[in-house]
Amino acid sequence: MRPKYFVLLIGLLIGVQVKSQSQSKTDSLINLLNKAKNDTAKCFYLTEIAISTFDEEGAKYNEMLGEFCNSKMKDPKLSEKIRTFYENKYSIYLVNLAMEKRDNGEYDEALDIINKSLAFRLKNNLKQDIGECYGIIGRIYFFKGDLQKSILYYQKELKINQEVKDTLNEAEVLSSLGMAYYSVGDYNASMD
Repeated sequence: MRPKYFVLLIGLLIGVQVKSQSQSKTDSLINLLNKAKNDTAKCFYLTEIAISTFDEEGAKYNEMLGEFCNSKMKDPKLSEKIRTFYENKYSIYLVNLAMEKRDNGEYDEALDIINKSLAFRLKNNLKQDIGECYGIIGRIYFFKGDLQKSILYYQKELKINQEVKDTLNEAEVLSSLGMAYYSVGDYNASMD
């Protein structure tokens, strides 16, 4: 067998294995969701399914997550701690929805949605999650061609990643910043 085809075959087998493991995890989470006895557990499992499944099934569970959390947040009897829990999970629903809209080229709608998520995260002082929202906003502006706003939001995300010492995301943001600076012709800044 030629080396090129051997590498392709190995890549295909690895891809099938990863897909199989992902499906197995999703099936386990769905099983746990169906057995969950309380609402916070149901919400937790819905969230895990929504963030670990990137297909139509994931979109379906993300929609279920949004509806579930939205209905729970309307309950005036909720304690502040439980309300915050549902708000945080709802913000994850909004992030997933915003990225779906972004991927479909619906940039203005994606910005509206991600800013709603950002509002919940700011209210609940979820620093790393706030940084995630800034990064998504930066990417949306990058795709829209508004590179100056893109750079502004990447810088905000970078600052938070440095504060929370998230070096992996810091590296990703530096790469995004470099591309944005390069796209505006600031080649020196893109190298920093």
